[in-house]
Amino acid sequence: MLLRARGPALTFPLTVRRRHEESFPMPVLRRLSLFLLLAVMALLPSAASALPLGPTAPTSQVDGQTAESDAALDTEKGIFFPVRLPLNAMDNTWGAPRSGGRSHAGTDILAPQMAPAYATVDGEIMRAKGEDCAEGQVCRDYYLAIAGDDGRGYLYIHLNDDTPDRPNGCDGLGGVEHAFAPRLVEELQERGTLEGVRVEAGEHIGYTGSSGNADCGVDHIHFEIWEGHDWGASGRVNPYNELVAAIDAGSTRHEVDDLGAPATRALLASQLVITQ
Repeated sequence: MLLRARGPALTFPLTVRRRHEESFPMPVLRRLSLFLLLAVMALLPSAASALPLGPTAPTSQVDGQTAESDAALDTEKGIFFPVRLPLNAMDNTWGAPRSGGRSHAGTDILAPQMAPAYATVDGEIMRAKGEDCAEGQVCRDYYLAIAGDDGRGYLYIHLNDDTPDRPNGCDGLGGVEHAFAPRLVEELQERGTLEGVRVEAGEHIGYTGSSGNADCGVDHIHFEIWEGHDWGASGRVNPYNELVAAIDAGSTRHEVDDLGAPATRALLASQLVITQ
């Protein structure tokens, strides 16, 4: 009885299918399906372009928001440490009094004469003080200012101005080749200026020294971070915590090239007291 009861239920769909096939042969169905598919595909581009995708904003506003977002990401990524390790000292002297009623607006990174200095972020050189020094001329002031792609400015003061090892003391005869990195010297010779030259984070850009108003032989880089590319007019940031973070992250170069980040930090612990 159960089998007989299921019989009609099983044959009913088959009967419908046979009638359907008799009325619409398979080749006709395939042609109709292809036609419908092509018609839908033809309509898709215009339909998609007409779909409201949410609130829109003027192009300039969107571009600005994107740029701000990219800058925020670059800042969160952290900076590359600007001087080769090991150092002699690095103190948090932000705001300390200076001559002429000034206050210290950066971090002094003390290192041996000719210790390489590196770009902390990708960017473009805004100015290279001393780039016009002629060979054999006494020049006593070298620095680099970089407009970072992250929207901030970075300043390296007291690049080297003396003959390496100072056989004649602080002679101011180091020239551009002992103030700026070799690639930048080549760019200077070809272009006549370093303004506009691109640099990458971690790239060698110059040498530590005591030019400018630094005491003779007190070799260091006075390092500043500006909130904009306007020479600090929009404000300066205390670089110290970001410098320590770069060391902790291993974003550094050491005079022993094959050292990894853990070994670098171990050496720093024994060679350098970082003050808070």
